[in-house]
Amino acid sequence: MSEYTRRHQKFEYHLEDTECVDCQFYKSKKHGCDRDECCCGDIRAEAIANGRIERPRGWFRLDS
Repeated sequence: MSEYTRRHQKFEYHLEDTECVDCQFYKSKKHGCDRDECCCGDIRAEAIANGRIERPRGWFRLDS
């Protein structure tokens, strides 16, 4: 990147991003997760600590 490049939107994980159903190690309701410890535990704790529970409505709109 050059000196004139800026990053305007930094992605931040929210609590809704760490759902078990979205995890690559989640098998099904019956079998659950394949791992012993959650791989998203640190992301989930950091999101809760910073108050990022869910995104506001319309967060994905480009014109806002």
